[in-house]
Amino acid sequence: SEKNNDFYIEKIIPFYKKDNIIKNELGILSPISALSYYIFSTQGIEGLYHIRPFKFLNQNQKMNVTLTTLMNLEILPRNKDRYNDSLLGHFDKTKTALGGRGLREHFLNPVSDLSLIEKRHLTLEKLHQNIEQLTEIREDLSLIRDIERILAKLSTKKINSSDLINLAT
Repeated sequence: SEKNNDFYIEKIIPFYKKDNIIKNELGILSPISALSYYIFSTQGIEGLYHIRPFKFLNQNQKMNVTLTTLMNLEILPRNKDRYNDSLLGHFDKTKTALGGRGLREHFLNPVSDLSLIEKRHLTLEKLHQNIEQLTEIREDLSLIRDIERILAKLSTKKINSSDLINLAT
């Protein structure tokens, strides 16, 4: 019954009444209530020590996937020796350390926003259709030094003259 919904939902999602996603999507309250009731009626309230309370980790446009999951799905390598056996290793044709870290970041935090996915797809499709332009861009990027590392060295005052020349270049 609806009068017991709050009790069951509160056990699965503490402070759910303050959750902005649930406030904006009231239609999910009924399914969450039904799921909560099912869990408690089949497992019992005392038997839920193995289930942690559900919580929304973020409200941005990225999915939260654990590192273990990414490794088990062979999206990321388990170690450096198996790098080329992973999906990341297969796609990593980057010319710079900055590009490699950026690609890894995309694999670590996949986007869930359909419009952003479509925008990325269109960009890749345009580059794939114009191989000459892609080759030129890759050649230009291969000349760029690792700006993030140089700036990190600058902020820690461990920068040297060759780093400054590379940054200027």
